Amino acid sequence: MKLTDINDWLKQEFADVQLATNNDTITQIIANAVRYWNTHSGFKYVKMIDLSNMPIEGEQIGTADGTSLTYTLNTTFSSVIQTSGVEIRVAVQDKCPLITDDGHGVLSGDGGNITGTINYGTGAISLTFTVAPNLNAIFFINYNVSASYGNPPGSISPGSMIPVTPEFKLITQVYPAVTPQLLWQDNTLWKLFGTTILDNVTSDLIMMTQAFQNYQLYVGTDFRWTFEMAEDPSQYGRLYWTNNPITNSLFCLVGAKRIMPNEDIKSDHILYWLLYYAKALLKMCEGNMLRKADIINVKNDGQTLYDEGKEEKEALEKQLAEEGRWLALAQRF
Repeated sequence: MKLTDINDWLKQEFADVQLATNNDTITQIIANAVRYWNTHSGFKYVKMIDLSNMPIEGEQIGTADGTSLTYTLNTTFSSVIQTSGVEIRVAVQDKCPLITDDGHGVLSGDGGNITGTINYGTGAISLTFTVAPNLNAIFFINYNVSASYGNPPGSISPGSMIPVTPEFKLITQVYPAVTPQLLWQDNTLWKLFGTTILDNVTSDLIMMTQAFQNYQLYVGTDFRWTFEMAEDPSQYGRLYWTNNPITNSLFCLVGAKRIMPNEDIKSDHILYWLLYYAKALLKMCEGNMLRKADIINVKNDGQTLYDEGKEEKEALEKQLAEEGRWLALAQRF
């Protein structure tokens, strides 16, 4: 369920009743519920990421000044994958012309009225318009990147870096997803018609080869990592690491979940809490509106509705603190 669908759900919950609360206020109530979740929840979130192909979506890379025809822009992250199909949009009110990449570094769009180039190694972009985009038009870009070499903050040695989607508030653990090849299963002499036919020499050779392979993967790697959160919750964080096991291209990330503005929420736990917390806030708002009407001698049960919503709100906050606190969030003063 998307956040825009919650508005309709709330109205269904109060069906046959004409709400005094307007749509803008209901939208703000939903935003307040999301904000409370994002700041108070330590809900566990696990996701596998591909180091060789990380999608970056909706990144803002510049703003038009209203007069210039040529713009020099740059992606936040370099190592743009050449075959990722780079897409740039220039958001000008209701018009968003699409600029695409031909796979060879040449950009074009809007029927040939926009041309440009992109450097895959550095992320440098040059765009030329036949008609200047409007003042404050925003340049958005979608692209894919692979892991790049970086110098992280803190004490770990320089290594590689990959952007981490903002849905992670923080990361508590990183697991390299390495599955060693089992030579016992792949060797044709291991089993034939269910009969073991290995001699001692072949058995010893397989064991030595398997041990050496595991040595390459694990022994002496000293895998270390650090996560740098972006100051803006809408921006991508950065995961730095060093000594990734040989042949590994996947990381399993474990951390805390953030609800994104356009996210399709599929977790039952998150959705249940969010729906009923927004409903409790709406009850309080509706009850407050009815209480105000009582001042002009319009009798109603606004106080009862307000108290009911307040009790539900406090109960849900307690539930989030007890059931959704996989991580203990601390604040430095």
